[in-house]
Amino acid sequence: MVKLIAWLTNIVILLQSVSGANVRDMLSNLPDEYLDVSYGKSITQKVDIYVPFEQKSGAGLILYIHGGSWDHGSKEVFANKCKKYSAKGYVTATMNYRLVNQGASARDMMNDISYAMKKIKTTVAKKNVTINKVMIVGISAGAHLALLYSYTRADTSPIKIAAVTAYCPPSDLYDDKMYTDTGIGSCNQMVKTMSVLCGETFTYKAKSSSEKALKAISPYYNVTSSSVPTLFCHGKFDGAVPYAQSVRLKMKLDSYEVPNNFVIFPNSAHALDKDPGKMAQVTKLFEEYLFIYMS
Repeated sequence: MVKLIAWLTNIVILLQSVSGANVRDMLSNLPDEYLDVSYGKSITQKVDIYVPFEQKSGAGLILYIHGGSWDHGSKEVFANKCKKYSAKGYVTATMNYRLVNQGASARDMMNDISYAMKKIKTTVAKKNVTINKVMIVGISAGAHLALLYSYTRADTSPIKIAAVTAYCPPSDLYDDKMYTDTGIGSCNQMVKTMSVLCGETFTYKAKSSSEKALKAISPYYNVTSSSVPTLFCHGKFDGAVPYAQSVRLKMKLDSYEVPNNFVIFPNSAHALDKDPGKMAQVTKLFEEYLFIYMS
């Protein structure tokens, strides 16, 4: 009880220290939150949606997709990002999706992104908000999904894709270096994961038998001249996803004259935690992309 009284006293002092107008400003930045909204029958088909207080029409959506080697992970890792950019006037959302340990293929995951977008649209429509564009953002396995969806589903996406942002993206799932013992898993684990993702069971020695299926779910092989603007970054010492894949992706995007920015983290591994200046650069570019492509 003593602790509760002390806590309430501190709240009163805090509120007394700011004007009524400032309190209203603080409250106006709080989004409407719709958490654990189901967009399918699976327990993992859930999405959290944040609707800005002042945005009523023509809102842009920022959709975040978590990583986790396609077999684990949680949408909650992007909760703070959602709140930050909702306060800037964007509808934001972070989604869970079906995973390979549930038997989900890359196609199933692509469908989940579509299902989630449809649910987001109908949910915010209740607040008289219409979403016209989306920036898809992903990290690691989520970055793979963000790129693959943006490059292959642009014509059928429920919301027009304005741009995509990818942190440490696996962009070539046929690459032999994806099948070494890495931070993602052993060679055998990767073969099992990729077999589920591409929908064909194969062995490492017979990987070429599924070359077409693996390339079909690899963003690198799906780049075209009409691909959406792409912002991506990668650590040079990434032991989970080969850094060279992003180098090749940059060359491919440039060859098709797709607007893109590639930020290299010269001292970082997969966590991107050794180059704070580079992370600040990515954030600045991200906000420039929002201004240019989501206005």
